[in-house]
Amino acid sequence: MTGKLHPISIRSVLVLMVFTLIPFVFIAEYVDYFTEAKWVFLYGATGVLLIVTSLTKKEFIIPRLQTWQIAVVLALVVIFLQNTTRFGWLFQGRVVLDRILFCIWAWIFFLKIRETPKFLMYLSYSLLVSAVLVTTIGLLQCSGVVFSFLPSGYSGNSASFGHVNYTAEYLAYAIVFFLVFHKDETRFYRRLLFEISTAAAVAYVIHLNCRAVFLGLIASLVYLVIFARVLPKLAFVRVCTLSFLLYAAPTLLQSFRQQIQTVPVVHNPVTSVLAKGTATIHERFFIWQDLLATTLANPAGIGPGNFAFGHLLASGKTPHSEIREFFFWHHPHNEFLRFLVEDGWLFTGLLSILYCSLIWTSWRKYRATQQGSTEYESLTKKWKLLVSLGLILLTSGGFSFPLYLPFSFLVAALLTALLFTLQKERLVIKPKFYSKMLLTLVLCIAFLNLAGRVDLAEYVAKNRLNSEADTDLACRMLPHHWPVCLAAAQANIDHNHFDAAKAKLDRILQMFPFHYPALRTQAFLAAQQGNGFDECMSLWAYDAILRNPSSMTERKNAVCSHEFLQEITRSSLSNNFGTLARLRR
Repeated sequence: MTGKLHPISIRSVLVLMVFTLIPFVFIAEYVDYFTEAKWVFLYGATGVLLIVTSLTKKEFIIPRLQTWQIAVVLALVVIFLQNTTRFGWLFQGRVVLDRILFCIWAWIFFLKIRETPKFLMYLSYSLLVSAVLVTTIGLLQCSGVVFSFLPSGYSGNSASFGHVNYTAEYLAYAIVFFLVFHKDETRFYRRLLFEISTAAAVAYVIHLNCRAVFLGLIASLVYLVIFARVLPKLAFVRVCTLSFLLYAAPTLLQSFRQQIQTVPVVHNPVTSVLAKGTATIHERFFIWQDLLATTLANPAGIGPGNFAFGHLLASGKTPHSEIREFFFWHHPHNEFLRFLVEDGWLFTGLLSILYCSLIWTSWRKYRATQQGSTEYESLTKKWKLLVSLGLILLTSGGFSFPLYLPFSFLVAALLTALLFTLQKERLVIKPKFYSKMLLTLVLCIAFLNLAGRVDLAEYVAKNRLNSEADTDLACRMLPHHWPVCLAAAQANIDHNHFDAAKAKLDRILQMFPFHYPALRTQAFLAAQQGNGFDECMSLWAYDAILRNPSSMTERKNAVCSHEFLQEITRSSLSNNFGTLARLRR
């Protein structure tokens, strides 16, 4: 399909619809990290795409890898399965499901890019429409225009539309698509619309004050403007000037509105991008220290999805670490360290080698293509897109958690598909219809079964935590989902089902030996059963992990004998967290 834009297939339309609808479904405040709605949508859309793509394809196009690369891929699969079985249930829920989804999306994008040369152009138009709407709503809210049917901020952010990280990530990637695919526009009104859209999106990203995304966007823009030359110098100056004016406009408009009206407006002081969140910088630094200590102590990894409490295994080796009692980090704000800690050095190293080899062969193919040819022009746009999107993803990965965000997750899959399309060879397989139907059916049933378990646990964790029956069911369906299992244990205690509660707490503490919320609940269970020794040991372990007087310190001192506390304080055990699990048992 070449020349002017033509209608594309239903499968491509489905993909574009997902990309267009994502900002409105996922960046809204009422769809937060742990809400079930976004996962139902993402999993459902992916399942539909998988079924439709598989049933309507006459042949499968697979990138041809070298023998050693195939060996690396097989080793990665073996290590991942070994880690998931070594650290709990084989299907741990969202972590495993995310990785399956990543492979499916990468394959779908690979097919779309191969089949439809104009697919990326259609994708850029889709992003342009939705990004303009998101930017318009956000800048109007920053100016004090309130929409009753839309959220008006998240986590203290100043009057932005939806979740800060979601919105900033989405717009940053959209800006890159604008620059790569619309730089050659010759019509004046379209070029003007393109520059205004780009400037407005940049201004809104600054307003959102998301440091990691902003730094990645700067790196990407520097590459696109200086090295890739996607914007003339004069156009770049116009975009920068307009971005600054749009960034300052909401504050000026608010001041004007306050002078002529008495209606309340949303407060939005102009602040530095790097000034926001400085209070968390030292905490992240200490968390990274903990992670380095943990990965040195556990080079094979602590298991996929086990970061939340697994990194406490070695936290005693970093004396400056601070663990807050009623707050814990769900993400380390560094994707590379997360992979290193959860999956180990071997898995992370092999994955890095595989991607580096794909990038190297892609670069060699691009450089070997004859300049001026149609293929060269197509490869140039793909390479620019690959590098510019990769810069945002890599920069954000060093300071944030992009692979947990829906759109960054899809962008990572798209980049993987781009790498495979830039390889030298491909393999075409034409399976028989019935074998293809059977394989598709089996994969979809297994996938939807796992997705249903995750969605059930997410729904219960958000809406039904006070129901013993619901939390019990969700915990049985997804035993690795500790929030719902911990709530189920507490509900069991409230209804005097002590044996069931103990079984759930033991399973949580087996997966996360230093899960201090579970230790707190275990202390309550021991108190209900009148078991003073177990209560004392749980309270002591809880206080020892936190390393500071906690809300349970007074109760510990009342339950545990003075002689016991003196003896354990004099010994080296109180500083050796490796003995806590054994002492608890």
